[in-house]
Formats: sequence, structure tokens, C-alpha cells
Amino acid sequence: MQALSLVHLRAGCGVLGPQRLTKFKHLAVACRSPLIRRPAVRRRQASQYRPAVASASVAATAAGGLPQTYGYLMASVAFTAAVVQWMVFQVSKARKAAGVQYPKLYAEGTNAVSVKFNCIQRVHQNTMENLPSFLIMQILLAQAYPLLASALGVAWAVGRIIYSLGYSSGDANKRLPGAIISNFVQLGTLGTLAFTAFKVLTGRPI
Repeated sequence: MQALSLVHLRAGCGVLGPQRLTKFKHLAVACRSPLIRRPAVRRRQASQYRPAVASASVAATAAGGLPQTYGYLMASVAFTAAVVQWMVFQVSKARKAAGVQYPKLYAEGTNAVSVKFNCIQRVHQNTMENLPSFLIMQILLAQAYPLLASALGVAWAVGRIIYSLGYSSGDANKRLPGAIISNFVQLGTLGTLAFTAFKVLTGRPI
């Protein structure tokens, strides 16, 4: 009976509150008792932990609801764009040195300056030929594996830097190390994306 009375008193205090129980003086006095008010205190203490749980879940996502790992993808794409822009500057610099006027794409002649400009121009053009398809594959792959896609993007861009440095020397054979790296990464990205698409189409876990 005593336990049942405490339950009833707690329910009455929680719904009406001590201020609205003035007509029932004995119940109002009971509501002020620490024995009755203790569960409310516990509820307030438990509620203090809810913001911490919410903040932990919010921390797992970036602004706009994107996973934090997408930040690596953005940085990878930005790095690739910076590499391409660097190649543009290299072409402009070599064009001025070779005296090639717009809209000509390549220099005429076989002297060292003309050959070097043509090689630098080819670096940029070859990169732009492969860039669209690679970026599309990278972004699609990031829907399932953002960290892997980001790493592949950085590796591809580094390969293009090595390709550019070798080719820009004027010796076309020196482009091969960078070409091997970037082509290997690009083929690996293609294979991984195709395998991921197969798993999605067949309903297998990614």
C-alpha cells in the first residue's frame, strides 16, 4: 500500500504540480517531500546527457548532412584541379618562350625550344583527355568508398605530376613512369567501380 501510494503521489505531482494542489494540503505537502521529488531530479539529470549524444551524432556528419569522409574527396578533387591549373601555367610559359602565337596548338620546327613546348602542350592535352572520365569514376566510387576514392584521386594526380615533369624535359620517353602510374590508377578505379556496380545490381552488401 505504501509503494502504491508513492506511485500515485508521484503521478499526481508530475501532472498537476504542487501549485495546483493547494486545495489538497496533505498532497501538496507530500509533493514537496524529497522522497516524492527524487524521480523528477533523476529525470532532469538523465536529460543532461541527451545533448552529448546528439552532439556526437552531429559530429559524424559535416555541414549539409554529408559524411565527414567526403571532406577527403573534396580535398582530392581540389588537388587534382590545382595540378591541372599548374599545367596551364606551364603551357603559357613555354608558349611565350617558343614564340607560338594563338590559336596555334603546336610549334613548328625541330629546335629544342619548339620540341619542349610541344611536349608540354601534349602533357596538358593528354591530362584533359583523361580527366573527365576519371573524375566521374572517382565521384561515383566515393558514394560507396569515399576514402578509397580520395586516395585514388591523389595517386592519379601525383602520377600526372611525374608524367608532366618527365615529358616537359623534351624527351618523350621520360613520360613513361608517370604514365604508368596514372594509367594503373585509372584502370584500378575503373575495375573497382565496375565491381561495386555489380554488387549493387545483385543486391550484395558493399
